[in-house]
Amino acid sequence: MGNRSVYVTEFARNNLLRLDGAMGTMLQQGHTAEQVYCAYVQAGANVIIANTFHHNSNEDIAREIAQAKATAQGNAFVALDIAPLDQMLAPLGTLGFEDAVKEYKRQVIAGANAGADLIYIETQTDLGHARAAVLAAKETCDLPVACTFSFEQNGRTFTGVSIAAMALTLENMGVDFIGLNCGVGPAQMLHMAEELLRWTTLPVICKPNAGLPRMENGQAIYDVDPTEFATQMAQLAALGVAGVGGCCGTTPAHIAALAGIQRSPRPATHMPNALCSAGTVIELTDNTDIAHIHGTDPDDLLEQAMDAQADVIALHCDDPVAMAEAVLQIQAMLRTPLQLFGSEQAIVAGQRVYHGKSA
Repeated sequence: MGNRSVYVTEFARNNLLRLDGAMGTMLQQGHTAEQVYCAYVQAGANVIIANTFHHNSNEDIAREIAQAKATAQGNAFVALDIAPLDQMLAPLGTLGFEDAVKEYKRQVIAGANAGADLIYIETQTDLGHARAAVLAAKETCDLPVACTFSFEQNGRTFTGVSIAAMALTLENMGVDFIGLNCGVGPAQMLHMAEELLRWTTLPVICKPNAGLPRMENGQAIYDVDPTEFATQMAQLAALGVAGVGGCCGTTPAHIAALAGIQRSPRPATHMPNALCSAGTVIELTDNTDIAHIHGTDPDDLLEQAMDAQADVIALHCDDPVAMAEAVLQIQAMLRTPLQLFGSEQAIVAGQRVYHGKSA
């Protein structure tokens, strides 16, 4: 691991990634970030995630990356941790999509310049934010990109994103790793990982909490101890996932307990021919009902889409500005997956702001 020319993606082809555990709950116990990095390296983690979650200062990002790399001393890859932004994207919020991309780019540039080995976009719940972060990473650096979502026990995020929709969208964007983190413990994450592996050919990362939290005297308590955690994580690893680690409530002892887990062969994934919006996945067959709408006025296209009763809406528009605006309006009102047709420039403009897989 001391050879920094070895990319994380190369290493992961033949080795199980052992990511670190919780940072926030460790800091709440009085540890410093440097102490936490050191403890996870000593516990055998080969990926250390820098304490840059929700960091807004370029100087803070650079300092944390440098501190993590100095602590790792070549024994672990160091990841720039990128969190969801605090604002909702328009139209539910006031943050424009390109403004989100710009803010994520600032973080990516700071982390890449400081020497990060991996861009780690985590705890995502909204496909718009995740897509903005992935675009920012891919447009500003050549580092590997991982993106993990946090799902509730029903298999959806609180914004309604499904595991299948997340997988189809991110794989279509060309990320290097995909996965699950936070939200649930390893026992609950097992069936989620099984579902995710059905919908992606990408290497999968799993970072569950130390069980489901319970509140005691105003504090969240996580009851899964290191031994039980390792037993349950071994079941996840047996599915053929590429990386294991811990999120809230886990400690260096939880990560050290993963030492005996090895990389398991992964069954071949036969990807379905499917389209998706953030909340709806449609597998395309000869019987798929597709409604075709045409125009250059976004309001008119929205009206046509609202009237369409179909599995998929095929949006035909040659004007890039109108296409992008129509996509934004339609996806704000409907969960129906879109297909985009028109000039090359219009298709590119529409795909950039579409929170799903359109082709």
